[in-house]
Amino acid sequence: MLPIEAAAAAVAISRQLESGYHAPLVWRWPFAGEREEGATARRFVRYLLTGFPAVNDVEQVAGELIANALTHTRSGAPGGRFVVEVRRWPEVAALTVTDQGGPNEPPPGGRSGRRARVRTADGAGACLLVGLVRRHA
Repeated sequence: MLPIEAAAAAVAISRQLESGYHAPLVWRWPFAGEREEGATARRFVRYLLTGFPAVNDVEQVAGELIANALTHTRSGAPGGRFVVEVRRWPEVAALTVTDQGGPNEPPPGGRSGRRARVRTADGAGACLLVGLVRRHA
């Protein structure tokens, strides 16, 4: 970025903050697709959201999404990776876990277009995620 562009960007950001607009703070980090890295990624999320009221729930959601990525996608295969992104505004946070996909990805909404019912332990994490998200929506 050129110095003039940087100065213009700083002025624009300053005006946004004065008007009450707060751009999110954004962190993104890739992790190796190994079980031990799941714990490291959860600590990363917890650290970035220190002081955030729902930090425990966001950390739990991160753990479920990471476990899903490592269990059901190529991210958990040798050489696999997943990426965690945290966005934080003054009173809101967003979490994204990006994996490498897999050969058995279900179509959105299940095969029939309706929500799938959870009948076994598989899918319990998805139900937990939905419950946590609804609690904070």
